[in-house]
Amino acid sequence: MSTETEYPALNHQEVHLWALQMHLLLSSGMPLHEGLELLAASEDLPRISVVCDQLADGISQGQRLSQSM
Repeated sequence: MSTETEYPALNHQEVHLWALQMHLLLSSGMPLHEGLELLAASEDLPRISVVCDQLADGISQGQRLSQSM
């Protein structure tokens, strides 16, 4: 059994949208964890919401963003 978390595959447009939204939130001074939680709660695209939620969970457990990915 794998211990790796499987994330839903995002297409290029979804990755671009996520990166743009994260850029805007982080540029405003919002902490990474809060920005991910906000996107997870407000995202219209369910796959992006799931990914943001999983990334926020990893960060809240002390993982780096790169480890959470």
